[in-house]
Amino acid sequence: MTKDIADARDRLGSLVRNNESAFGGSDPAVRHDYFRLLWCFERIWSGWQVMGDDGRKFLSHLIDWHVDEWSFALPEARRRLGMINDDDSRKGIDKLVDAMKKDPISWKL
Repeated sequence: MTKDIADARDRLGSLVRNNESAFGGSDPAVRHDYFRLLWCFERIWSGWQVMGDDGRKFLSHLIDWHVDEWSFALPEARRRLGMINDDDSRKGIDKLVDAMKKDPISWKL
């Protein structure tokens, strides 16, 4: 994970969990953080599509908690940020969640 992704995660996490007004929805950097995390999950989804079962099982073990956590936290961040046109950007995490929940037992190590 890069510093940029970690910083985005921290700022959005503060917005969602602590309702920190310092990182409120009017800050353009936080809006960018929202998309930065969506794009991160989009790249993970791209990799997931080309992996075999062993690769998916390994990746799932690494990201399961993160996908589960952010699939709930990102909608709350979206709500707090206000109007965001994220229909296309959100597809990556939505598809990843669907794929991982489709047969969750087989992806566990």
